[in-house]
Amino acid sequence: IDSGATIARIDDRPIIGLHTSLPLYRDLTWGDKGTDVEALQKELVRLGHLDVSFVDGWYGWTTSHAVQRLRVANGAPEGGKKTRRSEFVWLPAGDVTGLACELNVGDEVAEGTAFATAEGAIERLEVASMPESLTPGARTLTVNGVTGPASESGIVDDATFLARILDDEELVAGLREDPEATVPGDLALADTIDSYTVPVGAIIDDGDERCVQVGAVARPVDVLGSALGSTVIVFPDADTPLPDTVAIGPALTESSCGE
Repeated sequence: IDSGATIARIDDRPIIGLHTSLPLYRDLTWGDKGTDVEALQKELVRLGHLDVSFVDGWYGWTTSHAVQRLRVANGAPEGGKKTRRSEFVWLPAGDVTGLACELNVGDEVAEGTAFATAEGAIERLEVASMPESLTPGARTLTVNGVTGPASESGIVDDATFLARILDDEELVAGLREDPEATVPGDLALADTIDSYTVPVGAIIDDGDERCVQVGAVARPVDVLGSALGSTVIVFPDADTPLPDTVAIGPALTESSCGE
C-alpha cells in the first residue's frame, strides 16, 4: 500500500492511505497551525501536490487545494476547505507491506476503527557513539551497503533512506528479535575535501591557531587528525597555491601563526 493511494472504499467513498510523521489527530480547517499541519504539508510535497515553499505549519488556501488535488487523484470529489481525519488511514511509512487486514467486506465501521495492522517502520537511526573532533560538514551514513544523509549529530530521518534500509529483511528481522541491538555503519563527509599529510613536527600551535611554515611565511591550517607521527591538514584558503614543501624541525623560524 502506497501513501496517497486509495486503500478501501466506505459507502463508495475512497479512503486514502497517508503517511505523515505525525498522524492526523484532528480535522483541519483554514487558520489551523501546528506540527500536524506541517507533517501533512511535507507529505503533500512528496506526493507532488504542493510546492515545498508552502511548508509552514499553517493550514490555508494553498494546503487546502493540495488536499483537493489528492482527493481528485483518487477519484473523489474535491470536497470543501476542511481536511477531515475520517478521509484517511494513517500509514507508518510511505509504502507499507505485510498488512494484516482486520476488516471484511461488508463490516460496519466507525471513525477510529483499525483498518489493518502493519509491521511498522524505522522512524530514525542514530549513531550510538559519535567520534570526537569531527570535521564540520554534511555527512552520510552507510548501513549494509545503503547510503543516505545524516545530520552532523549522527541522526538519520530521511524517509527514502530509511525505507531502503527497511528493504533488508534479514536486518529488520534481527532488530525485531533484539530491539536493543546495534548495527555497524560507516560515517563519512558528504562532500570530499582536499587534505594533505605532513610530519607532526611541521605543525606550529600557538594556542590560538595552527599553521605550517612555507618559506618564511606561516600558513594557517585546519588539523583533521594525527597518527603515527603524521598529521592530516586542510588549507582553508583555497585561493592560495599549495606549497611544495613545509618547514620542519630546525628549519622552523616561526613560533606563532599571527602576522
